[in-house]
Amino acid sequence: MRRMIHIELAEIFQSQQLPFTMSLLDESEGDRGTVPGITAGVKQCEQTKIFQDSIHGAIELHPLLVKFIDTPQFQRLRDIKQLGGVYYVYPGASHNRFEHSIGVCYLAGVFIEQLRERQPELGITDREVLCVKIAGLCHDMGHGPFSHLFQDLFMTKTNPKLKWRHEETSKELLKHLVEVNNLHDQLSKYGLDWKKDSLFIFDLMKGKTEGFDEKSFLYEIVANGISGVDVDKMDYLLRDCHGLGMKSTFDWKRYMLCCRVIQAGEDNQYRICPREKEYESLWEMFHMRDRLFRTAYQHKTKRLVEFMLNDALVKADPFLLIRTKSDGLVKMSKAIGHMDAFTLLTDSVFYRIKTSNDPDLHESQELLERVEKRDLYTYIDRFLVKESEPSTPTNPRVTSTTLRPDNTGIETRIAELACESNGIQETVTRMKEMIKLDVRQLIIVFSMLFLQQVHFNFGENKGPNPIDRVYFYMKNSPDKPVLIKSTQTPGTFFPNHKDFEYRLYCKSKDESIIEAIRSGLVKFCKERKHAFEIPPGEDI
Repeated sequence: MRRMIHIELAEIFQSQQLPFTMSLLDESEGDRGTVPGITAGVKQCEQTKIFQDSIHGAIELHPLLVKFIDTPQFQRLRDIKQLGGVYYVYPGASHNRFEHSIGVCYLAGVFIEQLRERQPELGITDREVLCVKIAGLCHDMGHGPFSHLFQDLFMTKTNPKLKWRHEETSKELLKHLVEVNNLHDQLSKYGLDWKKDSLFIFDLMKGKTEGFDEKSFLYEIVANGISGVDVDKMDYLLRDCHGLGMKSTFDWKRYMLCCRVIQAGEDNQYRICPREKEYESLWEMFHMRDRLFRTAYQHKTKRLVEFMLNDALVKADPFLLIRTKSDGLVKMSKAIGHMDAFTLLTDSVFYRIKTSNDPDLHESQELLERVEKRDLYTYIDRFLVKESEPSTPTNPRVTSTTLRPDNTGIETRIAELACESNGIQETVTRMKEMIKLDVRQLIIVFSMLFLQQVHFNFGENKGPNPIDRVYFYMKNSPDKPVLIKSTQTPGTFFPNHKDFEYRLYCKSKDESIIEAIRSGLVKFCKERKHAFEIPPGEDI
């Protein structure tokens, strides 16, 4: 019956002599329809695909992009949670990297095609349009299980000297995708030379900030390394707000309509510049990002869940091996060097652990079961770094750039002070005699105390106000770029939004140990009151 209805509709469309024909929707196509010959650069005989997206509605994609999507390397993104452990706090945050990547591809295409239509003098080619879309589609392919958990926790723990970032693996996996799926002919069919254009695509994915040609503005679309205003951020803010049940008032359509390319800056490069009236719109975008970091991305329970999931992965790493075609079995922590193994590394790894009969995975299984039962590690409290204090020889100012990343000095001192608590002194002394550890080592091992550094800011590492880096144009001077300071725009207050704090956690559930650590934290903050403080009103 469904197919008959589509046949009748097709006959009606043809009888009305519409400028395009709608191809029949096969049962195997699910909810994806096809419309030939609409997207720029697509030959008349080719068919685009339409995806129904929860954020942007109907999204039409070039047939070459569909070739990339319909590969195991891209399809793995269906099984990687966009927000990782946030799903354990916000039940609606179930979206994955797959739909975000398609959304970024779509927005990148809308943006560049709009610039080409409104400013034909820019000479934007079909090749450049396709490259920008591919960069948007593939920019997040290198994410591992639970997205940033894999990068920021697992790889940091298992390969501390590597300083691995998912962007590098996105590039390597994209190379692998093209090779194993034999896409060279498809790329050539649409005018792309993979050997040359791949370098351009990689730079677009990275957000190149120097060494530009005359079309430097193209590198601001997918990943803007200068101001952070890009379509990646536009999509994830909208998509994350939708999943979290929040509202975002940023209007990307209006913003793009108000943008034009102008030569700007000391280097006189071509930059994407919005109208001056879009200042408040950008402020709203960065304000929403800051809000999401405070309420969701850095939620303390989300972090507790991820710490436990990460501990489960780390314990499983020596035993849960992935088969490669050429190098045998490799650990998860080494999969980043083997793209066939990395293709298989998704959130499904947690189910592999849970269903395994390997006794070596028992500890990991227990941790995963604890997460499911909400038997989480203990959150002690947070304390702030006082970056406003003046620096003196006796009290050097502590900042986020001078603190040691591994936190060991602070952990050790809090542990020492916690040892002074009468509640556990007797137990500590007895265990010290048994296992011959000094008190500092013992309390860290015994209480399993650990710290997390948390940064909050409006625009990553681009200063308190990232919009200071954005050039605007005025209505009456469309080719003259101007910088606008926040002091010139009432209602867009930018405090020193680079808050930095520590959060103290404990893996132990023993109340006497927890109370001792709380006591140690209070003593530590009093002892170093020039540098640290417990927030007002948080009496622990």
